[in-house]
Amino acid sequence: MGKMISAKGRAELIKYRDGKKLSYKQSALAKCYECCGFYADGKLDCLIPDCPLYGCMPYRNKATKTDSETLSIAKNGVAGKKRNKEGIGGRDVLR
Repeated sequence: MGKMISAKGRAELIKYRDGKKLSYKQSALAKCYECCGFYADGKLDCLIPDCPLYGCMPYRNKATKTDSETLSIAKNGVAGKKRNKEGIGGRDVLR
């Protein structure tokens, strides 16, 4: 018999099916594992950035933006930086 793929989410899914409680992160990993067909084709990005769990997807291409990241960029202008009174980045200075 072939070697089983040891992918993230497998242990969490087994734990869930045994009736044990999972954290939110464990739940997301278990759902990704199940949704991706138990990674039968390998540990690959699911390529579903519209999925609300895509940000937790363990094998996602980090260059692919999720909807929330895209929205953040649209609102703030730059990924990872927040606007302040003077523009983007830097510190807010209250006077």
